[in-house]
Amino acid sequence: MAVSSPLSSRQTVAALLTLTAVTGLVDAVSYLRLGRVFVANMTGNVVFLGFSVYPHSGLSAIASLVAIGGFLLGALLGGAAATRLERPSASLARHRGRRRDVARRRCRSPSPASSRSRRCPSQPLR
Repeated sequence: MAVSSPLSSRQTVAALLTLTAVTGLVDAVSYLRLGRVFVANMTGNVVFLGFSVYPHSGLSAIASLVAIGGFLLGALLGGAAATRLERPSASLARHRGRRRDVARRRCRSPSPASSRSRRCPSQPLR
């Protein structure tokens, strides 16, 4: 399912190029400072894991596995958090149910006030 962007085509391209440059910078710094592992892109870690099979490569299989495992754990936790935030909580559902009940009671009770200004069950609640 495609999501429409609030940005123009030119702004979208500029944002993507900026993100690409920042990701490259993060990977370059992490490769040089964290012992030859990438933290922004996992493709390099998978390649290094394959190269580490050769004993004289100087690359650590453990470092690559830790980076890949950390990435997977972060992706799982991020996905779980996003799923939880998308679902309405039970308290919100109870609140909506109470609002609906109050609206129904108001529509049933006779009132001298104009019934046109009231929200009745035939009208959807927001």
